[in-house]
Amino acid sequence: MKTVSAVVAILCLCSQTAPGQAVDSLLSVHRAQLEAGRPAEALATVAAAEVLAGPEWGESHPKYAECLYGHGLALFLLERSAEAETLFRRSLSIREAALGHEHPECVRTLAALGKALGKKGDFAAGEEKL
Repeated sequence: MKTVSAVVAILCLCSQTAPGQAVDSLLSVHRAQLEAGRPAEALATVAAAEVLAGPEWGESHPKYAECLYGHGLALFLLERSAEAETLFRRSLSIREAALGHEHPECVRTLAALGKALGKKGDFAAGEEKL
């Protein structure tokens, strides 16, 4: 029931706000949900942000990469590491191209990717990225 309420709230927010502002608001809600230990709700929220961010900025924009990172983080916390890994890799690729590989957001994404790889025991792949 909470997820349905969250989706209704998201739809209301999106219909009354410019897409860019809605994405920022959704990402803020997503972070709060993760901090509150509610990754399933956070997953639904960040998925809505991702759907809006792609058409608004394009799938090579850092804001879209932020959505992918958040999506991956929620999946990782839900013990879905393989899916999270794919999203962390996509986010990292976009961020490295747009921001440079030493940017703090790239480092943060690389750390998350390392955790996802470690969770599945793929330490060699993690070392490769270093």
